[in-house]
Order: sequence, then C-alpha cells, then structure tokens
Amino acid sequence: MMGFFAKKASPEKNLATLYSVANEAKSLYAAVEKWAMLGLCWGGKLAALASADQTPFVASGQTHPALMDVADAKRMTIPHICLVSPDEPADILEPYKEALPDHSELELYGTMFHGWMGARANLEDEKNLLEFTRG
Repeated sequence: MMGFFAKKASPEKNLATLYSVANEAKSLYAAVEKWAMLGLCWGGKLAALASADQTPFVASGQTHPALMDVADAKRMTIPHICLVSPDEPADILEPYKEALPDHSELELYGTMFHGWMGARANLEDEKNLLEFTRG
C-alpha cells in the first residue's frame, strides 16, 4: 500500500495534475467565479496540500482523510472542513483542528467508519444514510 502511495497515488506528485484540471475547468467554465475541492481518504491529503499559498480554490474539505499531518493544516490559507471517523488516528485530531485556518471545521463522526462518505457508504442502513446526508 505504501508503495502505491509513494508512486502512482502520491499526493505530492498528483498536485500538479489537480492544478492542471482546475485551470482547465476554469477556462471551460469561465462563468464560475469560485472553486472548491473535496477529497475522500487519500484524496483528502491532496485537498489539504492544495489548500496552501497560491491555491486556485476558495475552500476545501476532506472526509475520512488518510495521511493526516498537522504541518499540512498549518500551511492552509483557505477555509477547510475535515469530517473524520473514529478510524482516523485520535492523537492527531485536536492538534490538526487547532492548526486549521479561520472559518474551518473538524468534526468527528463517532458512529461512522473510514469510507462512510465514499466507497464504503452503506446507504441502505438508515443511520449510515443520515450521517452520509449530514456530511
């Protein structure tokens, strides 16, 4: 898994691709004045990295984020929402929340699981559906 993150899925390496897609979208949809981004799991790491100086986005977010790093939160310059499950490392949540920029939020979805907003979402389950909708 770490080999996958180091090569093909490397958030740092994919940052250039994200910025390229954002720039292309801006030219294709010139009427859209503001753009935001949301990343799930390892895409949350990408969203965090893309929230620093020179970002083309006005807001960002991540759900059940992977590879959380307080240093990423400290570099953010735009409002950011972070929706976590109890499967994320508990020791990083408070320092991460404290490092987020103004108008940001971190919320623990205590009854959910890693992936509840993505591939592991169980929309057949009433409680899961409620938390998915709330997220």
